[in-house]
Amino acid sequence: MKGQIVSKDETGKVEIALMQEADNECKSCGMGDSCGLTKLSSLEMKSSPELENLNINDFVDVEISSKVFLWLSGSVYILPLFTMLFGAIIASAIVPSGGDKTAMLGAALGLGAGIVFNVFLNKYLSLQRIVRIRRLA
Repeated sequence: MKGQIVSKDETGKVEIALMQEADNECKSCGMGDSCGLTKLSSLEMKSSPELENLNINDFVDVEISSKVFLWLSGSVYILPLFTMLFGAIIASAIVPSGGDKTAMLGAALGLGAGIVFNVFLNKYLSLQRIVRIRRLA
């Protein structure tokens, strides 16, 4: 997806306005409409070495690798499911006489653990680690 640098502050923080005419790269990408980049109008990114040489009004290419995209999708959807099932199994094993209520409580705790893990993962993985920015010639 193409974009344009619209602002850059003294700390190196950059705002990129994304061009919403879903260009051929977006249409030909295997991710199709499932990519969140096509729904954004702008990105704000913290200072990084690849952004230092960019100036206001520079045109850039914004990319996300399909490997990272699939891994993150799996962590968002699959991980909470597995932690929920694991929580239900562990709770039922610890308190076998508890019945369904124990399994439901364990499932809820497992689901909560999976969601909390995803929140921390999201904070750890900043846009600089996920999105690649290249200046267009």
